[in-house]
Amino acid sequence: MTNKERYGYMVCPCRLAAGNREADKDIICPCVYRQPDVQEFGSCYCNLYVSKEWNENKIPHAYVPERRPPEKMGF
Repeated sequence: MTNKERYGYMVCPCRLAAGNREADKDIICPCVYRQPDVQEFGSCYCNLYVSKEWNENKIPHAYVPERRPPEKMGF
């Protein structure tokens, strides 16, 4: 909710936003990386979205690596 108040849109709480909706469109929650993360690891990068198997401890709670390309992060 803080990011919605700050930027006017629900940007991913685990990533730094640029404050520009067009630049941040890939990380507007649920971000474009959520589905592949949940499919591969059972949870998204932030652990906000999880699979049933992850939630029931049927699969390990592994670290989910950042999929967002560095050039989109502004570094």
